Amino acid sequence: SSSEPKAAASVSKKNPGPKSRKLAAGGRTRDLEQSSVQNSRPGASASAQIKSKKEPQQRKSQTPAATAVSRVHGTAKVLEAQAVLQAQKEKERQLQFEEEHKEVENRRKEEQARKEKIQKEEELARLRELSRLERKQWLEDCARRSQLRIANQNSTTLLDESSVVKKGDASLKKCTGFVKKLRAGISEDNCEQLLREAEGLSLSRYITEIANAIAESKIRSSDVDSIVRVCSSLHTNYREFSSTLGPVLGKL
Repeated sequence: SSSEPKAAASVSKKNPGPKSRKLAAGGRTRDLEQSSVQNSRPGASASAQIKSKKEPQQRKSQTPAATAVSRVHGTAKVLEAQAVLQAQKEKERQLQFEEEHKEVENRRKEEQARKEKIQKEEELARLRELSRLERKQWLEDCARRSQLRIANQNSTTLLDESSVVKKGDASLKKCTGFVKKLRAGISEDNCEQLLREAEGLSLSRYITEIANAIAESKIRSSDVDSIVRVCSSLHTNYREFSSTLGPVLGKL
C-alpha cells in the first residue's frame, strides 16, 4: 500500500495533467518575457544614451532662436505695457485739459457776466443822470420862457423911438451887418453876441429887414430857444417889431 502512492506520484511526475502543463507553460512564458526584457535593456539603454547625447546638441542649436523668440515676446510685452501706460497718461492729460478748459470757460463766463452787470449799472446811472439833466434843462427853459413872457407883456413901458436912437448906434454899416448876421442864422453859439449888438444899435429903421432876415434864416429845432431870446429882445425895445414879424411869418 505505501508503494502505491509513490508509484502514483512517480506516474504523475512522468505524465503531468492538463493543469500542471498550463502552469508550466505560464512559467516558461514569464521566463521568456524576462529574458526578452533583459535582452532588450542593453539596446534601450544605448538608444537612450544616444538620445541623451543628441538632446544637448539640439538644445545648443535651438538656444539662440529660442532666446531671440523669448526676447521678442518680452519686448512685445514691454512695448504693449508702455503703450497701455502711454494711453492712460494721454487719457489723464486729456481729462486734465478738459477740466482746465471748463474752469477757464467758467471764469470767462463769470468775468463776462460781471462786466455786463457793470455796464448795465453804468448805463442805468448814465440814463438817470441824463434824465436829471434834461429835467433841469427843461425847468431852466421854462423859467427863462416865463421871464421872456413877462418881459414881453410889460413891453408897453418901453422907451420911445427917439430915446432908442439917442442910446443906440445908427451906423448903416453896423446895422446892415447885424441884419446879415440874422439872415445867416441864429444859434446858441452867436445868440449872446447878437443880443449885445442889438442892445448897442438903433435898429428902428431896419425892423422890416430884420423881420425878413429872421423869417428867411435857416432854423433848426435846437436854435428855437436862441431865436426866441433875440426876438423877445427886439420886441421889448421896438414896438413895431411884433406887428411886422407876424405878417412876414404868415407868408411863409
